[in-house]
Amino acid sequence: MDITNFLSFIPSLLNWLVSDFFKVVLIIFLSFFLKNSMDVAADKLVEKTGNNRRLITIRQIMHSVSSGIIITIALIMILHHLGLDTTPILAGASLLGVSFGLGFQHTAKDF
Repeated sequence: MDITNFLSFIPSLLNWLVSDFFKVVLIIFLSFFLKNSMDVAADKLVEKTGNNRRLITIRQIMHSVSSGIIITIALIMILHHLGLDTTPILAGASLLGVSFGLGFQHTAKDF
């Protein structure tokens, strides 16, 4: 690699850093902020309504589900900004969501 190829590489690297890198960092920051605010809201809900065991269990479920959803959406957004095709990932996630919904239907009836 000679110096002219390296010098032509620098503008494309700077363009990527300015456009995509900061978007990825912003997505990560906003996902952490959203996750923490969801956790605080779940904790306040349990504190306000009482600290029985059923509500503590629901709070833990809310923490886990919100983490999974927020992390999944953030990863898909990051992959999209990096130029990868996220259509197969979204199709698989939608099928997985439908199967979990149908499976959870019986558990919700028992609850």
